[in-house]
Amino acid sequence: MKHSLFKKARYLLLFFLCFIAFVEAYAQGVTLKGKITDENGAALPGVTVLLKGTSTGTATGTDGSFSLPVPNAAGTLVVSFIGYLTQEVPINNQSTFNISLASDTKALEEVVVIGYGEKEKGELTGAIANINGKNIEQTSQMNLTQALQGKIPGLVVNNRGGIPGSDDANIIIRGQSTLGNNAPLIVIDGVPRESFSHLTPNDIESISVLKDAAAAIYGARAANGVIIVKTKRGKAGQSEIRLSSNYGVSSFTSLPKYMNSYQYATWENEISERYGRAIQWTAEDLEKYRNGTSPLTHPNTDFYKEVFRDWAPQSHHNLSASGGSEKVKYYISGDYLHQDGLYKSKDLKYDQYQIRSNIDAQVTQNLNLGFDLTGRLEEQHSTATDVTSMMPFIANWAYPYNTAYYPNGLPGVGGPQGQNPVIISSDEAGWVENKNKIFQSRLSLNYNLDWLTKGLALNSYAAFDFDIRSREVFNNIWTVYDYNETTGEYVPQGGQNQSVGNTRTLNQANDMNQSQLYHARLAYNRNFGKHNYSGFIAYEQQVGTWQTLSGFRRDLISDQKVELFTGGQALRDNQGSSSETGRVNYFGSFSYDYMRKYLLDITVRRDGSFNFPRGKRFGTFPGVAVAWNISQESFMGFTKKWLDNLKLRASWAKMGNDRIGAFQYLTQYELNNYYIFGESPRRENGFTITNTGNPNITWEVSENRNMGLDADLWRGGLSISVDYFKSKRSQILITRSESVPEYTALELPLENLGEVDNEGVEVALNHQGNVGELKYNLGGNLTYNKNKIVFMDEPKDVPPYRAQEGHPLNSWVVYKTDGLYRSEDEITNSPHIPGTKPGDIKYVDVNGDGQINGNDQVRKYTSPIPRIQYGFNVGMAYKAFELNAVFSGQAKAETMLLFLDGGNKPEYLFNDRWTENNVDAKYPRAYQRTDIYNTKASDFWLYDASFLRLNNVELAYNLPSNVLSRIKVKGLRLYVRGANLITFKKIEGQFDPEINTSNAGYYPQQTTIMSGLNLSF
Repeated sequence: MKHSLFKKARYLLLFFLCFIAFVEAYAQGVTLKGKITDENGAALPGVTVLLKGTSTGTATGTDGSFSLPVPNAAGTLVVSFIGYLTQEVPINNQSTFNISLASDTKALEEVVVIGYGEKEKGELTGAIANINGKNIEQTSQMNLTQALQGKIPGLVVNNRGGIPGSDDANIIIRGQSTLGNNAPLIVIDGVPRESFSHLTPNDIESISVLKDAAAAIYGARAANGVIIVKTKRGKAGQSEIRLSSNYGVSSFTSLPKYMNSYQYATWENEISERYGRAIQWTAEDLEKYRNGTSPLTHPNTDFYKEVFRDWAPQSHHNLSASGGSEKVKYYISGDYLHQDGLYKSKDLKYDQYQIRSNIDAQVTQNLNLGFDLTGRLEEQHSTATDVTSMMPFIANWAYPYNTAYYPNGLPGVGGPQGQNPVIISSDEAGWVENKNKIFQSRLSLNYNLDWLTKGLALNSYAAFDFDIRSREVFNNIWTVYDYNETTGEYVPQGGQNQSVGNTRTLNQANDMNQSQLYHARLAYNRNFGKHNYSGFIAYEQQVGTWQTLSGFRRDLISDQKVELFTGGQALRDNQGSSSETGRVNYFGSFSYDYMRKYLLDITVRRDGSFNFPRGKRFGTFPGVAVAWNISQESFMGFTKKWLDNLKLRASWAKMGNDRIGAFQYLTQYELNNYYIFGESPRRENGFTITNTGNPNITWEVSENRNMGLDADLWRGGLSISVDYFKSKRSQILITRSESVPEYTALELPLENLGEVDNEGVEVALNHQGNVGELKYNLGGNLTYNKNKIVFMDEPKDVPPYRAQEGHPLNSWVVYKTDGLYRSEDEITNSPHIPGTKPGDIKYVDVNGDGQINGNDQVRKYTSPIPRIQYGFNVGMAYKAFELNAVFSGQAKAETMLLFLDGGNKPEYLFNDRWTENNVDAKYPRAYQRTDIYNTKASDFWLYDASFLRLNNVELAYNLPSNVLSRIKVKGLRLYVRGANLITFKKIEGQFDPEINTSNAGYYPQQTTIMSGLNLSF
């Protein structure tokens, strides 16, 4: 699979290099000499001197001098160096130059999006990480959440699968901090929204991650941190049209290899021998499986190869236009995305169409209006058998001795009830069609009130979102064949979905979500000499409605007309429901700084949520942050030559989390036909209680502290950011069921009882420089966190080795093991499960009672969510070439691979299993589904989920401007990219380390290779 994929990559790369060679030849003397110094007259070595519009250039030597041959004494020199402003110097028939470069302070002037506003980087007091749109665009992932992995300190991103259209990464900020929902708040252009995963990278201006008191301005929804996405807007000036287009292929990062027919039959025979049963396969059968001489009667089928192809195509195209005048500015774009899944049937695919229009109009001198509109159509087509179920189904039910297709092309039975994987991975067995129509709009008004008092402004906006989702699930019946060895006939039999039986069924559902948000903010920003003040007070209200309607029919007459009306009357069903949400918020912010040396930010927010009862509906959430730009102090004068900026930060905030089930303060009822009445009994509708209400339910609260340091050295050559954070989460919703005996049968309500602490460290380093004409940048970030359950109403008689309180979240409950039993003597001399034999797992008698039972289970304080996540990037530019790479990784994580179900097993379990001839094996002897010796959840089956992955790599070529001018193009960038190309891992077998299911029930992550271009006019 990978060989085919990388073969295609070689062809793409060969074409790419040939094209570049042609351009370089097309683009074809006087020698210019000179010296480059800084503003103090000191020589600058390593400065790049480039003839504008060409790839002709050089770099200064150790004394700052340069020599550059050029075609003639015309044109312009472009002089650039890290930490200094770039200069353009006309040649004007000169041959000698003395050029002085001025320092560049733009690193401190970089604008960063914060809650309800923007600030220059040098003014920040909080822990805010930022990534710009250019870095996001230069990724191969189609899903925006995956594109952030390894790039932002504090952002823990795990890619758990690769289903086209359903491949969102799991994102949390600074690790887990609660027993409840850990998802951060997503804000897109000032409006809280559910997800940003399907936004096109080309439309993104920047993404900011608010991790400490900087998030407190979002109050009741900020405890898990906030991710702010800002989309692009037009700028006054010349219009620009940009085309971005790429085509690529994708494959699985890894695909597990399972036992073949010979191995599986041998495995099963060994199980039978253990339990004294007659073996199922003779030595003659085993030999036929091994040598493949009887494919009709003794097939050897790799169903993974039968179901999945080596690669699948994908493409992404974006066309945008931006520009305008001082009166009207615009940014509009259209986007199309296509992804094929890896089913050979080609019946797994995703298409996305997206448009965006961001318009700003200066209506009067003081009034600016904005209108943003986004429309997106998502179409996902998959098979009736759930895609994530296909992997374990093949392993558990599609035995390798079954036939996918007979030599004459007829499909074999394949699995139980005719569920041949090659059939159920296609539309022949039915399909699922998901269509989402998403419309998001925002109307904004900014009114300058300088005429009333200088620095005063009114900012307001209203957002209206509509999300219409339709889902159609069709289950079909089909025909497979069973070969009769006696008659030589292929006997047809019906195939059917296990959950619906021998009939065609159709379920159609339509959901509609509507959301309205109204925001008004009175802002003030003014300077009085060396004193700078800014702040605002605001009101915000958000309401939402949700409606669903569904219908079900069975016994459809045909698969040629799949409609509800073609179904029968038996067991038909129609359902419908609705819900409402609402929030009201009052909040404000005050900022002060003195000469950008001493900085103060204060926020207060009072939020009301529909999730809580009257009298407890509102909560107040304050935050304060301070910073000291110590490098501006007079006593730091001795550092001026090498220290650009040194800032100390500290913050404290109280934030909330209302991500809980709605209306938990009420006792809720569900209408069902559970009641049977009458002389001729029949079901009647009636109400059943679904929960026990708690009228005292209230906010989950997080108290966050943060201390940080930011430093920039050597004129931007090196930047450092370090943060220590600690949060105390309280009033987490849990039940008292841990301390109330189960035999009481009490249905207890959720109560605000839980407490969790979380603390950690973040470090980010970035360096940029050049060696001659080679410019480079290096960067890295690392996040470490450790959480602890302080209280969760744990029973007092829980043994210390199984306690949760005082230990990390999401720990494993497992039997402790000590390898495998190698001999009968070893079994005799240790506590063991009756019937244990050599080759079985050796369990530890933890409580010392001489038995192995449930009381010996312990907690292993690890989880699939890493304590350490890191990333680093490398970028190089030489003349017109660029090479960029991003690596990401994790550590301190474990995942479980335990194959409990019957059926096939990974090949590595067979190859290194215990036998009498392999007593030093790594894995236990052959075991079955009902085995009590080797299938217990134990630390034996926990694997280190650490990894280092080449997340993204890009090789690009920018056509020189002298070539572009001839073809009337403003810019053309050609590239080849790859995602998830190499993974260094410790986990066993061909499993991806980010897997999060013990039975490998997932659709693996994707390796992608693509080529494309960025063209601008």
